[in-house]
Amino acid sequence: MASYDIGNKIRMTGTFTDPLDSDAAVDPSSVYCSVRTPGNVTTTYQNGVDSEITKSSTGIYYLDLALNDDGDWYVRWWGKDSGGVVSVAEEVAVKCVAHIAV
Repeated sequence: MASYDIGNKIRMTGTFTDPLDSDAAVDPSSVYCSVRTPGNVTTTYQNGVDSEITKSSTGIYYLDLALNDDGDWYVRWWGKDSGGVVSVAEEVAVKCVAHIAV
């Protein structure tokens, strides 16, 4: 688990590929990103609805996350196809620690 100082802003990236097509980059019909804070508050964003998610190229999306609380943060990306079936999911955990001056 990567560790960052409180107050840092980090870029979380979700990458979507098709394992049946040599892992070619693909865009799901809908892309979502859920962020769970150390306080156990979960916020879900949807590409095209919420400005927090940005598409940088085919199959690659990102969200800039401001780490404003110490503890474990969880970021989960998933996509749905046109039928509403979840096509891809990945989760990343990061640790945010209060910086102590010495």
